[in-house]
Amino acid sequence: MTDQRLPDAGQDLRDRAIARLKEKRDFGVHLFVYLVVNSFLIGIWAFTGAGYFWPVWPMLGWGVPLMLGMRGCSVGSRRHELAHLRPGSA
Repeated sequence: MTDQRLPDAGQDLRDRAIARLKEKRDFGVHLFVYLVVNSFLIGIWAFTGAGYFWPVWPMLGWGVPLMLGMRGCSVGSRRHELAHLRPGSA
């Protein structure tokens, strides 16, 4: 679909689909940062003697809310999102 003007209901669906795709993109960025930072913390842990695995605490403290935020973040295109948001579709 191109950027044609849609009837009000169609435009609303399009706006909601775009908002969902932005949320998914933001989640992907957040997940990437989570992985980089926690890899860095594990590197510090390993470099300083690898005793008690203290990186588990920031991993859990950040990871649990991150995974809760993952709900509804499946991969999809704008067309898929529009179909998902239409009444009567699963």
